[in-house]
Amino acid sequence: MSDPDADRRRRSPAEWITLAVASIALATVVAVAASRIPHDDPPDPVATISGPVEQRGDGWHVPVEVHNRGDDTASAVQVAVTLTFEDESLEADQVIDFLSGGDDEHLAFVFGRDPAGGDILVRVTGYAVP
Repeated sequence: MSDPDADRRRRSPAEWITLAVASIALATVVAVAASRIPHDDPPDPVATISGPVEQRGDGWHVPVEVHNRGDDTASAVQVAVTLTFEDESLEADQVIDFLSGGDDEHLAFVFGRDPAGGDILVRVTGYAVP
């Protein structure tokens, strides 16, 4: 029977280098595979006003940022802005085709009336999970 300590002493530097390279390669493959495991957080898009309302030409531009707080992608994200005055209510909406997990999208909604005299409500009204 052979002595295990004697076998360990007989390994050449080339064998140790091969073992090290193979270990690094295996660790890299495991890390890449682990990073591709899907996350459990479903899409969670939220919309907020992202800056001051600006008048440009005949319209007032309301900047809106939509952020997906989830890990998964949302598609057909419907964003609505409602501008309410005492005498009327104006609504505008836009659709974002795809919003990846953690990503932001910047939109501008244009109204023909100055929002300063009314209330602005910004919201995500729906989305699809592709």
